[in-house]
Amino acid sequence: MTEALKDIGSAAYQALKNKVPDLDSRAILSQVQFCIKENCINKGEYFVADLVLVKEVDDGFGGKVLDVVIVDTKLSATTNLTPNQKVADGLGALKIKSFSGSSINGRTIPEDFSSGNTVVKNGKILKMYNDSSGSVEVK
Repeated sequence: MTEALKDIGSAAYQALKNKVPDLDSRAILSQVQFCIKENCINKGEYFVADLVLVKEVDDGFGGKVLDVVIVDTKLSATTNLTPNQKVADGLGALKIKSFSGSSINGRTIPEDFSSGNTVVKNGKILKMYNDSSGSVEVK
């Protein structure tokens, strides 16, 4: 799925854009680690997001915040989130533990998107998968 997101004409990109209309303005990152607990060192204290769609937005007070949409690639619609993903799904803000530092779609990654900084999670974690007919679905 990650490879398909490099092409804005692909079914995967278009399915994701249907759920995230401002996708064209977001950098797409893969395998980003986010803290779900303060310590954030041991297993169970963080999770790995398959895909993160990030952009910088105004905070309404003259500053900027990092707005992220998290997408998990699954085998099917019935595949559940992991326990750590479920915890993260209930949080509004997440601290970045680490990430690869490159954008899948070539968009510029906001300067403040770095380890130790906090992002605002926009909505629930989305699940992206191929349905029984082979079409890409995002829910």
